[in-house]
Amino acid sequence: MLMNSLNNLSYGLTALGVSINSNVDAKSVGNNLIKYILDICVYGGVGLIIFGAVSIGLAVSNPDAPPNQKLTGVMMILGGAIIAGVSVLLRALGVIG
Repeated sequence: MLMNSLNNLSYGLTALGVSINSNVDAKSVGNNLIKYILDICVYGGVGLIIFGAVSIGLAVSNPDAPPNQKLTGVMMILGGAIIAGVSVLLRALGVIG
């Protein structure tokens, strides 16, 4: 009964244009998900680096800027470098393929 239901589900999903690949294992799906998340973190880290550099540039060029604006820019650059470096470090150590 259960196998018949699964076969009907399989036919229904392929009829909708979604194919079921039975050769996929959970480890490869997990690794791909981690790779995508880490790639998004790298892009976010680069964005923080750029935003921090712009913040420092505006603080230097504006004499009326608050004194902590340069510090905020430096912290954004360091935070972005740490976030972006995590993916590179994990790939270099072989944790992620």
